[in-house]
Amino acid sequence: MDCAGRWSGLGSMGQVKAVGLFSGGLDSILAFKVLQDQGIETIGLHFTTPFYHKPGIKEYARSLGIELIIRPILEEYIDKVLKAPVCGYGKNFNPCIDCHAFMVKLAGEVMREVGARFVFTGEVLGERPFSQTRYGLKKVEELSGMQGLILRPLSAKLLPPTIPEEKGWVDRERLLDIKGRSRKRQFELAERYGIDVDPSIQPAGGCLLTDPFMSKRIRTYVRRFSDQSRVIYPLIKTGRHFLLAEDTAFVVGRNRFENEVIERYAQRGVVVRPEGVMGPVGIIFGKLKDDPAVHNLSARILASYSKAKMGEEVMVKFSDGDEVVVRAEAKERFKRYAI
Repeated sequence: MDCAGRWSGLGSMGQVKAVGLFSGGLDSILAFKVLQDQGIETIGLHFTTPFYHKPGIKEYARSLGIELIIRPILEEYIDKVLKAPVCGYGKNFNPCIDCHAFMVKLAGEVMREVGARFVFTGEVLGERPFSQTRYGLKKVEELSGMQGLILRPLSAKLLPPTIPEEKGWVDRERLLDIKGRSRKRQFELAERYGIDVDPSIQPAGGCLLTDPFMSKRIRTYVRRFSDQSRVIYPLIKTGRHFLLAEDTAFVVGRNRFENEVIERYAQRGVVVRPEGVMGPVGIIFGKLKDDPAVHNLSARILASYSKAKMGEEVMVKFSDGDEVVVRAEAKERFKRYAI
């Protein structure tokens, strides 16, 4: 910061500094490399939610020579983006334009915190039909309040000059003009930079909000369980999910690993376990988690997914002290509750 309290945007030895959104995908990696080639000091920013996160991303970024800041944003993201996006949803439950704008806005805050001059992303014009059109990129600027300060190095020559280019902080002639869904030029650049393109460096995507099955489940929870986000969303990919009542759900593990994951959330719901027979662990969460009718239904579901034979009696115990004896039934009877 200078003596007037303004950010200088200068790194060490007078370097221009910039903050880049880093997903771990190939496009974002290349955006960093293109700017690093110009001597710009780059800082990566990765936002985490249960809908999108790459395990080990900090170590991966370090291996690429990228300093990375990781910030969880789940509750704020649900309230400010997912519930009612200004630009609506894509094919599934993906509010991509609002999502990008929200992240760019937060990146602008980090930009000021660390004394950087602008924000950049790995977006490619025309690569995504919803968010990476000219309209989508412009809306991201408007919604984020970062007009002129968002640089897209991979497609910059196809877009209006930004403040970093006009001010000479970045050499526009050394930026790129990639467009469309073809990956040819990205793969060529990856080879030039010595980046090993494998499944862990996917071009883009991986967000559960774009998956038809998972987005349906997430939509149900966002609209019915907004006050339960700390419990629900970390379990969104774990187990079988059942809606037992208007605002109460039940998650059942499918294997030992998922049972262990569910056990970690024992203090945030009512954990359900079969007694005397091998079977899954479940957890009830929501407003009716202590309701006797909900307990009975969850016990029937759990018994049916246990190793008990059809019609066999199963004792089911609840972490709140309740016990229910039910008979194992056909799993198909509970499909109408599945989400």
